[in-house]
Amino acid sequence: MDDVPFTVSNVVLTFKEFLIVWLNQVLYTSNIYPAESYTKRKSFDVIVHITRSPSLEKYLQDFVDEFLRILLSDEPASKSGNVSSLTIVLFEQANNKVKEKYCLKMDHFVGLGDIKIDVSTIKTRSFESDDQKIHISGFDWNAVYSDLRSVLSQHVQELSRRQSNRVPFNDVFFKAVIDTSEHVNLAASEKWVKVGDARSPVTQLPKVVPIGQVSTGFLQFGCVNEYVK
Repeated sequence: MDDVPFTVSNVVLTFKEFLIVWLNQVLYTSNIYPAESYTKRKSFDVIVHITRSPSLEKYLQDFVDEFLRILLSDEPASKSGNVSSLTIVLFEQANNKVKEKYCLKMDHFVGLGDIKIDVSTIKTRSFESDDQKIHISGFDWNAVYSDLRSVLSQHVQELSRRQSNRVPFNDVFFKAVIDTSEHVNLAASEKWVKVGDARSPVTQLPKVVPIGQVSTGFLQFGCVNEYVK
């Protein structure tokens, strides 16, 4: 990565890659989709499973783009930021009960201020060195990759450990939920549905397992899993 300029857009694109890989691992190990629809790949020097389904790939890409649009938007300033958490909630098909939750805690994610980023238009890393280059002591590609690699590795290990508890294929379904601050208005968007029942991420499950923390530059978030048992 030394030849890639350390710019805001390139860091955001790297974070986007992490989010898509993180989501893929949850869906793969949860038996929501057939195992043969995934392929092994290396991301952040970690062996991961990525969907080969064009429709699921597009869904994940579009979801992450929309999530980052909200996370990085220039909504009115708030001490809590735009997004508190991103959670994948697994439900049992038989009874509609919550089985597991996989959460990224975003309470301390640092806003980009006046910097405008249109995530949906960032497809490849830019090699224009003068494009919003970052000059912050200790915040560089080594720090970014070290933190993201560490969390992803622990994420994969924990999911592998839990695979023996998996229900048969197609016995679970998932919902992707974001918990936003009150100042974020999503009412006009057809892409979001308000959730306010006992199955929302607000209700914590009995077993909580911290996975890891990313704390470098504006990338400030934690990874936590919750299980019924």
